[in-house]
Amino acid sequence: MVASFFVDDVADIVEREHYPAEKPGVALPVGRAMAEGVKTALLTVLVYLIALPFVLILGAGFILFFFATAWLLGREYFELAAMRFRTPQEAKLMRKQHSMTVFTAGMFIAAFVSIPIVNLATPLFGMTFMVHMHKRLSGTRPELIEPRKSGLSVP
Repeated sequence: MVASFFVDDVADIVEREHYPAEKPGVALPVGRAMAEGVKTALLTVLVYLIALPFVLILGAGFILFFFATAWLLGREYFELAAMRFRTPQEAKLMRKQHSMTVFTAGMFIAAFVSIPIVNLATPLFGMTFMVHMHKRLSGTRPELIEPRKSGLSVP
C-alpha cells in the first residue's frame, strides 16, 4: 500500500530515461492509488492467511509462500505500471493475458525482497522492472509515440 504512493515517481524517471520518444504515463489520482493499494493489501492478507497453515505444517510451505509472494508482487507492480497508460480494467485484463510472464517477473521481485536490507529497495526495483515489462508486452503502440513535427527535417 505504501509503495503505491511513491512508484509513480520511479515510473516517471524510468520512462523519461529509457523511453524518451514516447509519451510518459499519467500518475494515478491519489484516491485511485489508495483504493488500489487497500485492495492489494487486503488480498495480500487473505493469500498469506491461506498460505500460513502450509508453512506451519509442511516444510514445503515456504515454497508455496514464495510463489504467493511472487504472484502478489508481480500483480501489484505490473498493474501499477500498466495503469499509467490504461484504465484499471484494461491493466487487469492485460495482466491476465500475460499472467505467466507477469508471474515469472514477480518471481524476480520476490527473490529480491527475500534479501535482507536490500529488500528495502523493493519498490524501486519492482516498479522499474515492471515499467520495462509493460513496455515490452505493449509492443509497438503508435498512440504512445510522440508525433514527428512536419515541415523542415533536420539531418
